[in-house]
Amino acid sequence: MSSRPCTGCGREIQWAKTENGKAVPLEKVREVYVDQKGVMHETGDTVLVNHFKTCPKANQFSGRNKA
Repeated sequence: MSSRPCTGCGREIQWAKTENGKAVPLEKVREVYVDQKGVMHETGDTVLVNHFKTCPKANQFSGRNKA
């Protein structure tokens, strides 16, 4: 995986490929859970999520309107 800042929002992203060879931008985020009282807790772990889900400027890059 290669890493570089997103040209839209500036967050650090990593590039990987799907099984079909399509490039996908990934972002590290903190893993959280919500307890039975509705209180959010961080686990201390990080997970990778598709950066298109978190980028405020994703619609500039996706090829379709995400308004």
